[in-house]
Amino acid sequence: MSDDDTTSGGGKTRAAHETRAAEAARLVSYAVIAALAGLLFVDAASLPASRWEPLGAGAFPRLVAGVLVVLCMISAVATLRRLGGLQVFAGFGKAALDWAGERRLVFATLVLFALHLATISTVGFAPSAFVFVLATALMLAPFSVKTLAIAVTVAAAFSFGLDLVFREVFDVFLPRMR
Repeated sequence: MSDDDTTSGGGKTRAAHETRAAEAARLVSYAVIAALAGLLFVDAASLPASRWEPLGAGAFPRLVAGVLVVLCMISAVATLRRLGGLQVFAGFGKAALDWAGERRLVFATLVLFALHLATISTVGFAPSAFVFVLATALMLAPFSVKTLAIAVTVAAAFSFGLDLVFREVFDVFLPRMR
């Protein structure tokens, strides 16, 4: 008797359950992303009008957020149809925790990005971006002196270097410390 024969009955059922739980988690993520994009869509309307662009400063962010909402809703409906309805949420809690645990680095990066966005207006773009890029690089890469040197160099290039390029080349001033 092979290993496939011994696990074919229970193994297939467990794999199907895990697949359905992952699909349910995906469905929830579509709903959360659509809700957040909807909030961004509404918030982009409050951006000030531009003297140079006929559509205004909020046109592009609203377009991106609106498309994101529509795509998430289409994906959510397709996933819900594939699952056969809402009864899939039985046992969802454990599956959601397992799914989130497997993606903990993604969530940590999102938290760092949110902190970066929250601090831009007080400390300025360059210092905030420097800390964000450095922290993200150190979180994702194995720690060594070489990794630290590379992370500091990349963080400086993508924060202070980007600020310099925007200021000197494009004549666009990114937020500064207050």
